[in-house]
Amino acid sequence: MIARDLAVGAPVAGGELHRVLRGLDAQADIPPIADGRESLPRAIAALAMFSVVVAALTAGPVIGATFAPRDLVLLLALHLGTAAVIWRVRWLSVSEPWLLAIIGLQVVLVACLITLTGGPASPYLAFYAPVIAIAGWYLRPTPLALAFALIASTELWRALVVDPGASLEPMLVSLPVYGLVGWLAWLASRWSITAAIGSRRDQVRAAATLHAVRAMAARGGDEPAEVLAAIAGRAMAAAAWLIPDAPHASGDGHACGSQGRDHAALPVVARGRSVGAIGFCRTQPFSTSELRLAAILTHAIGQTLEIQALAKRCGAEEGAEAGAS
Repeated sequence: MIARDLAVGAPVAGGELHRVLRGLDAQADIPPIADGRESLPRAIAALAMFSVVVAALTAGPVIGATFAPRDLVLLLALHLGTAAVIWRVRWLSVSEPWLLAIIGLQVVLVACLITLTGGPASPYLAFYAPVIAIAGWYLRPTPLALAFALIASTELWRALVVDPGASLEPMLVSLPVYGLVGWLAWLASRWSITAAIGSRRDQVRAAATLHAVRAMAARGGDEPAEVLAAIAGRAMAAAAWLIPDAPHASGDGHACGSQGRDHAALPVVARGRSVGAIGFCRTQPFSTSELRLAAILTHAIGQTLEIQALAKRCGAEEGAEAGAS
């Protein structure tokens, strides 16, 4: 079940987050997060095609003295061909190193374009920024660091070997910027995924809360408070129990040796007085929305207990009238 998948454990790795959300209903109002093995190649292919168009329109006047226009045409044709291949190939069956290879190929092609158009003075140094941004959005930290290292080593090799007389100042300025772009893209991706998971979990929990309230209304006429608490616990994917505050109340406590945002205790009020509280415990912290839904559940429990007490009182009165007659 989706609710069960979202409730067990706190997702930490990007691949795990994608695995959890990929199975959600595509017709839902929040679409599932696309698999990076499919989205990253498409993003790189689109970027490559855009780069080819920009370079074809603007690179003519800045071609280096040792190169001819046909060299640029050949490079752009190669760039366009690789983009078409990347676009058409199905990457869903490959592992993450293959995604890093796609990034590396784009880096090499950008480096070749920079070499053809003036080296460190080339305006196409800016093409590294969207490449590292795409890597930051889709890759985990280690492959992202490798992608940045590839850009740095490629530029260092080009500056020291291909064009040894060139100044290193443009590289010393641009490389930290590229690293910052990649890091910010990675942070934005994590925040986006976390927000999507939180929103989806709240939706699932709201549906479970509605189902639990209906279940209490349907079968709560003679159910004890402990059973009602268990229904609320299932809705919150947590252990739940009654915490009594009256001598006649009963209920088993719960002790896991932990306190914090993964615990909650919400009061139960019936007939205008407190009859205790419902404690919740799970391995995942409760969000603000989940605490509000848990409060709705405890309010429903209080109303159910109040209805039970009223039914018992009416039954007692009817019994007394029948005995008197």
